Amino acid sequence: MPSWEARTGVTGNRDIRLSSDADSLTIRSPEGGFGWNEGRQRWEVDLGSEVTYDLDINGNAADGTFDLAGGSFSRLNIDPNAISMTVILDGASVSDFGLSMNAGSAKFRTDADTDLAGSIDMNAGSIDFCTAPGAAVRFRVDANITFSHNLDDSNLGRSGDTWRSDNFEGADHVIDLTLSGNAASFTLNPQGGCS
Repeated sequence: MPSWEARTGVTGNRDIRLSSDADSLTIRSPEGGFGWNEGRQRWEVDLGSEVTYDLDINGNAADGTFDLAGGSFSRLNIDPNAISMTVILDGASVSDFGLSMNAGSAKFRTDADTDLAGSIDMNAGSIDFCTAPGAAVRFRVDANITFSHNLDDSNLGRSGDTWRSDNFEGADHVIDLTLSGNAASFTLNPQGGCS
């Protein structure tokens, strides 16, 4: 039977809401909006690796690390606002990935065994995206004068608005993403890494 564990804590006086059944787990912040005296929250959630997940992550004015290494996801949707986050996807398989980020920064770490397909859309944000040497990748860019990237400085071949590695076709594991943004930036394999 798949297992999970959630450890949560708050410094304010409102409890985190947690509910689960045989097919789902939901963890939510207390309702009531923002407030200087609402306190801080800390969540630590461990999911079992026996099943394929459909996962939604929503964050607002938060810091988060999401270690999803080795996980299997039919869908992974991340919708953060004013967040700083690190997402670890080493060895993960994500069939349908979506990131819609507003006014935040994110670091993504992948490796040669990562399968990731979907889209990234940023508004006033920045993303550092790390891959392993020799990883099979393809990035399609929805061009916008206010969206910057360093793909021209990578070792990827370019055709129109698409950049890809020579080994993309026929690779066992691929990263295939569409990128778009407004007042945003995407950096592939930044000098400082994505830790």
